[in-house]
Amino acid sequence: MSAPRLSTSRLSLRRFQPSDRQFVLELHQGPDLRRFIESAVLDTLEDADEWISRSIGQRNPWHGFWCATLHDTTPVAALLLEPVIYSAGQTGDEVEIGWRTHPHHTGHGYATEAGQALLTAVLGEGHERIIAVVAPENLASQAVCRRLGMTYLGRSDRYYDVDLDTFERAH
Repeated sequence: MSAPRLSTSRLSLRRFQPSDRQFVLELHQGPDLRRFIESAVLDTLEDADEWISRSIGQRNPWHGFWCATLHDTTPVAALLLEPVIYSAGQTGDEVEIGWRTHPHHTGHGYATEAGQALLTAVLGEGHERIIAVVAPENLASQAVCRRLGMTYLGRSDRYYDVDLDTFERAH
């Protein structure tokens, strides 16, 4: 089953393509990613190629990384929708949403706009609940969660073996 395509008044959401490799590399070298998700930093175009290959190979048509582009096809952000990674000893079947905005495109509301489109689509397709997990110091991502209508659930060490602020949006 192929991934659906989504659009908003300013953006289109699609799967990443091999031609996005330079954007993916720049996206994963941004200062916010280095500060909040150091393990996601990419160093080479070959790393970007591998990341794109992994993002294309999802079985669920909604899960994986989405490329948010302006209608002129300029990529501006990435969105994630996939099963969350649990801390050691934790289990479950929760799905998380996340976002990464290219450093040249922050402050325009692209993560919120694209996130709203993706949340609306997946909650309308049968997902009952989507979570977001955010570093406590990442105030910008917490603000996106709130603009997306997500409810703050508190701090938890249930995910990624670290303390994270947890948000949810239910259908």
